[in-house]
Amino acid sequence: MLIAYGVDYAWINRQMFDVKTKERIKLESFLGGKTEYFFDDRVALIAVTTDIQKEYSMTPNDFDGISALTTRVESVEIGIVIKQRGEKTFKISMRSTGNVNVGKLCVALGGGGHAKAAGCLLNGAFEEVKEKLIKCAGEAL
Repeated sequence: MLIAYGVDYAWINRQMFDVKTKERIKLESFLGGKTEYFFDDRVALIAVTTDIQKEYSMTPNDFDGISALTTRVESVEIGIVIKQRGEKTFKISMRSTGNVNVGKLCVALGGGGHAKAAGCLLNGAFEEVKEKLIKCAGEAL
């Protein structure tokens, strides 16, 4: 319908989904290289620490959309992003590309969401939080 009014849908699509700042491209490239894989590459995990946030001069909200990076690899069924919010506070985002209901996983961890996208907040030391998430994902596969 918008096409009938002369709306440049191609431009709108590009602005919404393709155009990124140079800083965002650098960040995605960096995080892509830091992605960890588990369980025969069926689980991908990206950790965004406060050090990374400072290095890229970004606020936690600037990292929105990073979850999509974890599910771009064809073998990945569960993508996990750990975003550090405080010394021992972490915002967790999970994505599913297959039959795993990450909403149920996050509910079990005190959060919520739906089958394909969910999240929660976890407290503790980084390595403990990471191990808990890897174990949880492995049990769900």
